Amino acid sequence: MDGKTINLHIICENPPPGTFGLQDEGHNLLAGEAIDDKKVRFIVEMPVKQAVTGQANFSGPYAHGNARERFLYLTNMADDRILRRIKVPLKTITWKQALEVAKTNAYLEATVDGRSTASEPLKGDGWVVKQDV
Repeated sequence: MDGKTINLHIICENPPPGTFGLQDEGHNLLAGEAIDDKKVRFIVEMPVKQAVTGQANFSGPYAHGNARERFLYLTNMADDRILRRIKVPLKTITWKQALEVAKTNAYLEATVDGRSTASEPLKGDGWVVKQDV
């Protein structure tokens, strides 16, 4: 399969106060949408193709790290300086999940805790395929 673009939804529970968003390679932040007073959803379209290792390989302005260790950054900023960042790992997304999402009206969703340290694992079952309604 050639490269496709799939939707990723990141739910951040307990988001930090202030300027907080999904960071691109230019340090710009994509704002999230409040679900309620304790959760924010970030939605991003990510190009993906199968790597030589067989895993999903994400690219685009929001993809950070090398091909084996891709991740997203949720970043808390103040006065143009980074206060802290949460790494949202992409390496646990399987190629099977990417194919399923690309072929259907679906997206992948993961949840993180905004109080987490930089490299805490995803909550629950990690990246889960969800169907758009």
